[in-house]
Order: sequence, then C-alpha cells, then structure tokens
Amino acid sequence: MNRQELYKRLEQEALERYQTRFQREGQTPRALGWGCSQDQEERFQVLCEQIDFQDKTVMDLGCGFADFYGYLKSRGVSCQYLGVDLIPEFVVCCERTYPEASFLHANVMLEPERLPTADIVVTTGTLNLRLRYMDNFDYTKDFLQIAFAKTKEILSMDFLSTYRTKAYPKEDFVYYHDPKELLELAFTLTDHVKLIHNYRPIPQTEGTLLLYKE
Repeated sequence: MNRQELYKRLEQEALERYQTRFQREGQTPRALGWGCSQDQEERFQVLCEQIDFQDKTVMDLGCGFADFYGYLKSRGVSCQYLGVDLIPEFVVCCERTYPEASFLHANVMLEPERLPTADIVVTTGTLNLRLRYMDNFDYTKDFLQIAFAKTKEILSMDFLSTYRTKAYPKEDFVYYHDPKELLELAFTLTDHVKLIHNYRPIPQTEGTLLLYKE
C-alpha cells in the first residue's frame, strides 16, 4: 500500500472516530479527545509564552473547534487566523462560532497544495493518536515536512512524551513521542530548534517542539 492509500485509509478512520464523538459529545473538548477546557488552555498558555502571535498570520492544523483562536482572542491577541481540519462538522462549528476567521476543510497529508503559507503554523494534539495502518513516527516525519514548508517563521508541535508521568496509566490508543527522536527529526529541517519539556503534566508529561525558519 503506497503513502496516498495509507493516508486515505487513515482519513476514513479519523472521520468515523471524530464524527461519532461529535454526535455523542457535541461541540466540547471531549469530542476532540481532550479531557477538559482547562487542559487545553494550559497547553495554549505554554505556546503563548513562547511565541508572540500579535498581528501574525496563524495557520492551525487540526484546529478542531478553533479553541486556540478563542484563547488568543480572550487574551486580546489580534491575528489573521486560518483553521484547517479534516472533519467537516468541526469546520461548520468553527465558521459559526468565529465568522471573522477563515477555515479550510482539507486533509493536510493528501492536499498540501491547498494550504497557504503563514507566519506561524501550529498543531496541537494532532499527532497523539496511535495509528493502526502506519508507523506513527513515519507519519510525524511526513506531517512536519509539509507543515514546516508552509511556515514563514515558526512551526509549533505539541506531543505526549515517552517520559510520561509514572502515576498516570499508559494508554494503548495514544502514541508517545520520544523527545530525542523528535529533536533529531527537527534538525533535519532546520538548525534552529527549541524543545520545551518542563511544564506541569496535563495530566501526562507533554512537550512542545518549536522549529524556526532561518
């Protein structure tokens, strides 16, 4: 099975998973696989401590319900935001909630040519799910290559770490990235890299990888 066929199969799996959750949970963090809005906001806070989003063009890959854009607005940050998501129901919710922003229903892996460039590209939680049909790290490599090509300044990726919180049970449906492997991958794309791995587990140990354009 070639890459395109794998991505199409993964798309169908994702549609089934998230459309079912959306029907059950509605427009809530649980439909996206997050525990609660507070967990989301703690991730967003870490990101905003690292990057100044004011007056930037921002592309959010796997935007869900555009909660990150809502967080930026709540902090008084003005930016030109584009949310991209595979799930059509999510995009409809985004357009209804934030009519002043822009949204695109697209598969990043199958339709990279549809993605514009942006000053800052972010992806939050998009790469945390264990895949059935493809090696997760191979998928991450392909995803980051596409995403980094679309950023003018910074690409941000958060991840669940293999250095997980010992008291929290390991979950079989989750993929844990090794931060050392991510750093090695990042250095194949740019010499300017930052790894943040020192913030409070929410609830598992997480990290944020920042890749800077020269």
